[in-house]
Amino acid sequence: MSYFKGRGLRRFLGAVLILAATATTAQAQLLSGANWFEREVGKGVTWRYYQFDDLFSSKQSISYMEVDLDDPDVDFQIRFREAAVGPSPPAIFPRAPTSTFAGEVPGAKAAINGTYFNTKSYDSANPTTPWGGGTTYLKVDGTTVHAFDGTNVNTSGMGILYNTKNDVTFERRPESGGWTGIDSSWQNMMICGPVLLKNGVVETYAESNTHATARHPRSAVGITSTNKLILLAVDGRTSDAAGMSCTELAQVIKELGAVDAINLDGGGSTTLWAAGEPYSGVVNFPSDNGTYDHLGQRSAANALIVTSTAPTPAPWDGRLNNITYDLTARSGDPYTVTLTYTNIGTETWTPGTVKVVPSRALGRTSSFIPAGQENTFFAMSPTSVATGQTATFTLTLTPPEVAADTAFIEHFALSHSTLGYFGPADNEARVTVTVRPSFTTTPPPMIVQGGSGAPNSQWYEETSGSWSNSSVSFTAPGVYSPGSQRYVGAGSTGRSARFAPVFELQGFYKVSVAFPASTNSIAVRYDVNHLGGTSSFTVDQNQTTGSPNEWVELGTFEFGTGTTSGGAFGAHSVVIGNPTTTGNRFYSGAVLFEFDETVVQDWEGY
Repeated sequence: MSYFKGRGLRRFLGAVLILAATATTAQAQLLSGANWFEREVGKGVTWRYYQFDDLFSSKQSISYMEVDLDDPDVDFQIRFREAAVGPSPPAIFPRAPTSTFAGEVPGAKAAINGTYFNTKSYDSANPTTPWGGGTTYLKVDGTTVHAFDGTNVNTSGMGILYNTKNDVTFERRPESGGWTGIDSSWQNMMICGPVLLKNGVVETYAESNTHATARHPRSAVGITSTNKLILLAVDGRTSDAAGMSCTELAQVIKELGAVDAINLDGGGSTTLWAAGEPYSGVVNFPSDNGTYDHLGQRSAANALIVTSTAPTPAPWDGRLNNITYDLTARSGDPYTVTLTYTNIGTETWTPGTVKVVPSRALGRTSSFIPAGQENTFFAMSPTSVATGQTATFTLTLTPPEVAADTAFIEHFALSHSTLGYFGPADNEARVTVTVRPSFTTTPPPMIVQGGSGAPNSQWYEETSGSWSNSSVSFTAPGVYSPGSQRYVGAGSTGRSARFAPVFELQGFYKVSVAFPASTNSIAVRYDVNHLGGTSSFTVDQNQTTGSPNEWVELGTFEFGTGTTSGGAFGAHSVVIGNPTTTGNRFYSGAVLFEFDETVVQDWEGY
């Protein structure tokens, strides 16, 4: 009996290994077959970016720099902030954004955030305790900045060690003791963990290690067999980017060519920078602001900076300067998007050579462009744009018919008439718009929801306190569930958020609220600010006693047209908060406004 069990187990394990190998091969093919956006940001320094719709069965956003260490003009260095002692703020704050670190280095062309750091602020009760600095072993130009003390997070780590860019290695920490055994041989050591690759072998991690197995934004540094440095940033914590486990990250950096690699500080710290790019040079999508854009950069304790000389200009290249559009549109009504680019290539743009095309993926059909208008929905001004000059592209789109407020994300890219797309990563020409149903006399129902990709999120504002992202499911009818739901953590007081739509018709609207299911939520207060004053309600968000994932009606109230007024808690808004209550978490959720024509008629006939 044991023989057959063993044989069955061997067959089972063999099948698992075959499936794992097949899955890994499929991911590799997907990575190699991606239509990467690519730009040389410095001589020997190439930036690549792509957003995958189905990598590791999820949306993934990957940005990386490939740095040719054999190029004589390339070099790199570590920039850092030491821990501070004494009251806040010190002369130099012990953390800085990666873009700030890069801006301090002449000739910087690329940068990535560094290692883990102390998140603590100054403690007046312990004024001599260091705060804010790095927590992993760091040595720069022969000086130990952060020593190994037996408690910091490099206990099972690995480091990039170098004296010059042609004298680089990746070493694993010895089984016992710190790094002192090899410390004297290297002038620069950036240590972190966990290890991703050693000699081309992907490290695996115990499932109990939630830091490694959970999906988060990730940063990594690796080196290839051809002496190229890889600086890798994987985005996460939004509906457009799931993030990766360390094993998935290791598989990706291996497929990009690395043979040795380590994990750097990730999460909200993950930041990749390139010289000359918009958004202070941030080219990935940092997660600290909960939105898939370039604005969520977090300060860190150190960064790895690559220097070089200017890149060779490409014949066809452009840099997006500005994008202008309304955040709401009406089904069937003309809708305008304006894109402004600078020609940073060597060739002159004309309407015969340069056009705008839907992207993500290239060649797709956009529901905003009627059939037959694929080459006429945009206009370029002026009609001749030389190197260094600016072009404005005006896109006239037609929003599709929808039955309820629906959030759309549209991507557009520049394309040469015969050579294909060029210019900035196509996500930068990204339009996030809520399309509202058409109506003649009665406004359609309107949902306002916070979080990435949610409908009418432009009318949502976090007015007090610190909010965070959660991937908890949200299934009330009509809400946007794939996005990150916004919540306040346990023990917080005085947190609030405001839902303040622009009403197209004055009248009475039924107001209902909804929130994700949770067993550790609290009762929160909703203040409805309407033309008759403010009406307050308490709603229990606890799953066992409240009404999670259902619409909870608060009442019917009169709202006026136009923009909100009266400040953060003015008219035409619903405010959620816990002004006086501490306890468990609560979610901002969503608010539904439904026009009640019966009440309007009764009121008009009164």
